[in-house]
Amino acid sequence: MFSPSPDDNSGQQETQVKGRTGEFGAGTATAPKDFEDAYQGAAAAGVDAVKQVGNIFSLIKNNLSDIFGFDQQLERLIYLDEQSAKVNQSLGLGTQKAVEFRQLVADAGAKYAEIGLKMNQVADDYINISKLYGTNISITSDQLFNLAATTKVSGVEIGKLAGAFQGVGGHLRTIPDEMMKVVKTAKEAGVIVKDVSAKVVESMNQMNLYNFQGGITGLAKMAAQSTKLGFEMKNVFQFAEKVFNPEDAIETAAALQRLGVQTSALTDPLKLMDLSANDPTELQNQIVTMTKDFVQFNKNLGSFEIMPGEKRRLREISKELNISVDELTKMGTAAAKLDYNMKQIKFRSDMSKEDRELVATLATINQKTGMAEVKVKRMEKDAEGKDVFTGKFDMVEAGKVTGDQLKLLREDQALEGATMEEIAKKQLGELERLNAAFDATKKATGYSITSSQPSQSLYKGLTTGVREEIFQDKDNPNKNAIIPQEFRKTENQREMWNSLGKKLGDEGKELIDKISNISDMNDLLGLFTDVGTGILDYFTKSGNSGMMGDLEKMKSYFGGGTNNQPSVSNPSTSSSITTSSVSTNNNVSTNNNTNNSLNNNLSTSNNSNSNVNLTNKVDVNVTMDPNIRNQALSTFLADELDKYYSNKNNMATLITNINKFQNENSLIPAGKNEPLPR
Repeated sequence: MFSPSPDDNSGQQETQVKGRTGEFGAGTATAPKDFEDAYQGAAAAGVDAVKQVGNIFSLIKNNLSDIFGFDQQLERLIYLDEQSAKVNQSLGLGTQKAVEFRQLVADAGAKYAEIGLKMNQVADDYINISKLYGTNISITSDQLFNLAATTKVSGVEIGKLAGAFQGVGGHLRTIPDEMMKVVKTAKEAGVIVKDVSAKVVESMNQMNLYNFQGGITGLAKMAAQSTKLGFEMKNVFQFAEKVFNPEDAIETAAALQRLGVQTSALTDPLKLMDLSANDPTELQNQIVTMTKDFVQFNKNLGSFEIMPGEKRRLREISKELNISVDELTKMGTAAAKLDYNMKQIKFRSDMSKEDRELVATLATINQKTGMAEVKVKRMEKDAEGKDVFTGKFDMVEAGKVTGDQLKLLREDQALEGATMEEIAKKQLGELERLNAAFDATKKATGYSITSSQPSQSLYKGLTTGVREEIFQDKDNPNKNAIIPQEFRKTENQREMWNSLGKKLGDEGKELIDKISNISDMNDLLGLFTDVGTGILDYFTKSGNSGMMGDLEKMKSYFGGGTNNQPSVSNPSTSSSITTSSVSTNNNVSTNNNTNNSLNNNLSTSNNSNSNVNLTNKVDVNVTMDPNIRNQALSTFLADELDKYYSNKNNMATLITNINKFQNENSLIPAGKNEPLPR
């Protein structure tokens, strides 16, 4: 995360860790620790409280560049684009919903941060829900956040949660409210919320098969009792299915009567059928009540056990209920323990059944006294007469719990918050909440800029705009893009090179010779011209008019070709070189053709003329090839020639070579019997 020291901001140089998480700062693998680092840095420096406050302001100041910096904004623009593409790819969509997905990630990301969740989870949650429903669902950032908060509180991943409710015809927007009923039921029963939630979600499909009193609340009560007593609900549903029809209900009731079961609801076939169909929660309660008759308290061991003489009968009952004997034993011992605790407590007449069960659930058996005890906060009066917690706890006999102590027990089990969002926030530690609030503020500010219309337009220009200007595409509205679509196909370019190689078949040796004999710029340019002509001839002769037109566009764009290209008004360059050793007025002319005929002017077929005036200076006139229309190249060649002929040694060498050529080829001009002077 960010360093607490304002002088050390090395951690602020990049917005993301590798792979782009969308988080602020470098340390994004764990929860944000901005203030934790600030406090620890201040403590390590041994500074006082005033300087700690100053350090916090430095922390905020150092974060401004991470929020408003262009590099960081660009990183977030790319991140939103990647997350949108991730959703599109997962759901098989195009770009038509890209803007919607980018805004969803940006808006929900700051909300997720409030409860300690990461940006990457937004897209993952949306994808998981959409796959369950089989469609790209319409959901707001608030609805998605509420589902994420529900997941955090209940401990059930969002995919399972949405899938369970979808299976019973539930709607996404009702999930948080329905799961709140489950959370409240679990808290009131004094059992672990996540365990009850998991059982409710796992058994949600049973709501399609049976009727529960109070809907999901009835199922939650059944799950709470199952959690409290430590057995599996699925065993009860198996029994309910067995006695659902009249024949099996009558047969089972008769068998239980024969085995001496005293629970009337289980020995009455009509009641048995009614409970199985309309109140599985009460059916489970009746089974639990029946198992208590087989349990006793062993004072020597300080625990509950199945009576020795009842173990065989319990096995026979197990067969009729279609529930294993192990599960029945768990039910019986746990229920007997709870019942034992309840009997020890001298409840006030005004105490509700829920309060009695809460105290009994929280109580544990003291192995020495055999009495049920509960752990209660120790309170004392402050200077103003108010009760304050001392930080200590007392073990109090369940039967001696006072009204004030019961109130404290109830407050400890009460829900802190009316919504899943509030509960999820309050489940964080105080420092975690501080860091989460700061992180959410940064994300809300940073991503509000990133997802704004100006930023998105800029990003579109840097991506879509550049692509449409350079690359032709079927869906590209710009028909004048530089690089044709055919050039992005390997087979097209391979065919081009194959055709070029075939064309060069007999000319291959000549091409190799040309490459081997390159000695100056003219040779190199000539080779490029030959190769380029071969490529253009291929497209012309192959009849590929589309690609030929694309090549012409590319030539025109880069300044090549014969149309719309910059021209050189004076492609020839003159250079005057003074030589003190030259005193002759004769003109030497040489023809490059094979007939070696003599003329009074030096002329060549490649349009390069050298007029050597052997008076007191040499004029070098270079005319560029008309196919090479590049002013910069012309200037470069002229400068290089000027440098060459300005060197006296080079000039002397040139005259020596001319004399040698004249002597070897008997080219001494008429009337002159001596070579050119040096």
